[in-house]
Amino acid sequence: MLKYAPQLSVGFKEDTPENYERLLKDALKRYKEREKELRELIEKESNEYKRNALKAN
Repeated sequence: MLKYAPQLSVGFKEDTPENYERLLKDALKRYKEREKELRELIEKESNEYKRNALKAN
């Protein structure tokens, strides 16, 4: 789990580290790809019970 939270105080703003931004982008890309795969599996599955199990993921 990612645990970075920038600290904001009066008049100061902390920038997010560049590597952390890349990590977040990669994780978001991976999750979107996985979501697309699952949606395709749900569409292809003809057995309604297996389709419901896939939707639960």
